Amino acid sequence: MGSLGGTEAMSAGEVVNDLVRDLLSSKHASTKGKGAGGHRQENGNPHHVGEGTTTILFELLTRVKEVRDSAERMEKHYLGRRDKILSELRRLAERRAEKDSVQGKTEEQTGKMVKVYETIEARVERVSNLSSHAGERLVRLEKRRDFARESKILLNHLSSFSKTEGCGGGAANQGEATLDKLDDYEAASTAIKLRTLGEKLLVGTSDLGMSNLASPKPVVRNELATIVERIQVYCDKLESRLIVTFDKNLRHKNFPGMRECSRSLLLFQGGGRLVSHYLASLPIFLETNPKVLGDEVAAILEGGANGNKTVKQLTDVLGRWYKHSLESVKKERVVINEVFPNAEELTNKLVQRLFEQNLQAYLTAVLAPSQESAAASGTSDDIQSFLRIVAAAYEKTRQLATGLQSIGCTGIDVDAKSSELFGEHLDEYPEIEFRLLEAIYSFKKKENLGKELSYDIIGQYFDLSKEAIARCMLLCLDQDKSDSMQRMFSSNSSRYASSFSLVDQVYQYMIAGLQTAMDATDKACSSLSASALANEPDLEALNKKLIGTSLENLFTAIHTLTTCIQRFEACVREEILDDKLPESLRENCGESLYSFVGLLENSVAQALSFGISNCLQILAKVLKSRQKRTEFCPQDDILGMGAMGKVTPACTVAVGCIRAVHALCVSKLGEANIIPFMAEFGESIFQTLKQHFGSFTYNPQGALRLKRDLAEYTDVFKAVAAAGVSKSFEQLSEQANLLVVMPESIPDLVEEDLKISKSVVLFWIKLRADYKTAKLQDGQSFDAFFS
Repeated sequence: MGSLGGTEAMSAGEVVNDLVRDLLSSKHASTKGKGAGGHRQENGNPHHVGEGTTTILFELLTRVKEVRDSAERMEKHYLGRRDKILSELRRLAERRAEKDSVQGKTEEQTGKMVKVYETIEARVERVSNLSSHAGERLVRLEKRRDFARESKILLNHLSSFSKTEGCGGGAANQGEATLDKLDDYEAASTAIKLRTLGEKLLVGTSDLGMSNLASPKPVVRNELATIVERIQVYCDKLESRLIVTFDKNLRHKNFPGMRECSRSLLLFQGGGRLVSHYLASLPIFLETNPKVLGDEVAAILEGGANGNKTVKQLTDVLGRWYKHSLESVKKERVVINEVFPNAEELTNKLVQRLFEQNLQAYLTAVLAPSQESAAASGTSDDIQSFLRIVAAAYEKTRQLATGLQSIGCTGIDVDAKSSELFGEHLDEYPEIEFRLLEAIYSFKKKENLGKELSYDIIGQYFDLSKEAIARCMLLCLDQDKSDSMQRMFSSNSSRYASSFSLVDQVYQYMIAGLQTAMDATDKACSSLSASALANEPDLEALNKKLIGTSLENLFTAIHTLTTCIQRFEACVREEILDDKLPESLRENCGESLYSFVGLLENSVAQALSFGISNCLQILAKVLKSRQKRTEFCPQDDILGMGAMGKVTPACTVAVGCIRAVHALCVSKLGEANIIPFMAEFGESIFQTLKQHFGSFTYNPQGALRLKRDLAEYTDVFKAVAAAGVSKSFEQLSEQANLLVVMPESIPDLVEEDLKISKSVVLFWIKLRADYKTAKLQDGQSFDAFFS
């Protein structure tokens, strides 16, 4: 074992080190001769390098053989010892087994046997370790022997590049002539190894496993440099020859020949020159500036078609060129898979070049004219047409990217590449989108000024914004996408003053329409005179004036507004706030929409209250002009018993008004809003009528007439499902009994039956015609009793 690790086990690196030193020293010694002055001069003849090398290599092989023989002897020695030990162990085990079978086993014998076996196992393990160690040393020796053999071959080839005499076949030196006899792949592999070896020897590197290798002397360095240069020249010639052969095979569709050439060419710097040459020769890249496409685009733009038709035509043209590019890449992918070992890498470079060269040129040809036109004119139509063309082109580019991904170019983010193509055309996006929306909304606002509310106009706003939001989600950068889309949808401000947000614009339009209806109603109500209302003989015409002026136009506007809100909210949730949006953005926009609807509902409630107020003001004029004082305080000879069972004319007008308002609610407000509105309207008309009743004086006959009117109001509100208001009128009728009973009965009626407050009692008592003169049972006046 000691000798195996000593001088006999000299490393292959040390052997080659000695070889190179001997080679250099032999070269130096063989190049010296006698000069004219008795001095030795150097001779640059490289032939002596080969002669010295032969002797050294012979010694190298001899010493390597000795090392190998020594290793083989040691291996046989250890293997023999292992076999003997194992044989002895088996023999001892058999003897122990025979002895145990005769004498039987005891605990002491079992313990001893266990120890024996443990000892045997330990010895076997040590022997196995020794054998394994010897095997590893043998493997290393084999590798060093192979390295030495390869070094000998490479050094012979290296030295042959310095010999130029006797070369045939167009070779510049014997090294080229030797390598040319090999097949292309082996010649390329050997040439590259020679170039690497020469470069390392030239700089004195230790990468070859040689320790303390000094830099060669100047003369040797110059000769090594010449050899390395000649090897490089040969590599270039071989690479060029292989590319010529590759082209020849390509023309004849000889895929096996192309595959063999590419296998060899990939050894030269990863085949970079072959890849560049192959890609440059593809038909798809020969036309880098598609003039034909530019002519097609110009013809479409000069055709004068409308915006949508122009967009479709340009998109179809671009799609046709994209389709041609995709089909070309698919065809080339088949060839690449058949020919090139690094097919995936080459496909990635093919697609990369397609994006950088072809697709960019196609997009510029399609988008540049529209962009220039939009920038020059600045009109909303041109800007909108340009953005539509950009969005359509982007969709086509994404479809192309999907097709390219299906081919298998996994090394390229084709989606990111697609976005990069549009960078120069959309450097101001989305600000250009905001300016466009602002301009279009401003134009629409002027165009619709003074018009009645209509969902058609809201639909125009919605379609414009929906299209812009879709473009924003398509074209905007990821980091700006959510914020820009939110701004296009809503300003998130209670003022809703944004000039380009959808919700703000719709809110402004709806509020303006509602305000226009309210202003028109207010103006119409103000124009009605009391005399015109008093002199109208036809009750139906009177109700039409009363309701039509104060409520009908307003209700029509509110009905339209409510329908618009419902349709708008449904369209937004279905077509904009869909699952394609990020969840956080969808929630923010949903909250904005909820606030928007809530504010509009409050505005509608205010408008309804405004309408009720106007209606009651007109009704108050009608009641004042139609109600006669003698109806509630008649003389005995004036009021007949027939009139006692009839409602007053003013009551007839008021009841007709209530029924007309209810019918209008049914037709305009919707079933869910009828009861709440009639309740509010009833409470308001209750207060108006109570105030109206308080302006008259009543005797018992007139009080009964009043109670008849109150019963009519009770019934009509019960009929229109305003039960609370009906109950109020019923209670008011009970209180009106204070106008009917004799003065002596009033204290008992107040304390036992009515149970109402003193202020209410005083309200009714003061309306009695006998308030100043009537006396109670004890002779007290009303003022004295209630003071």
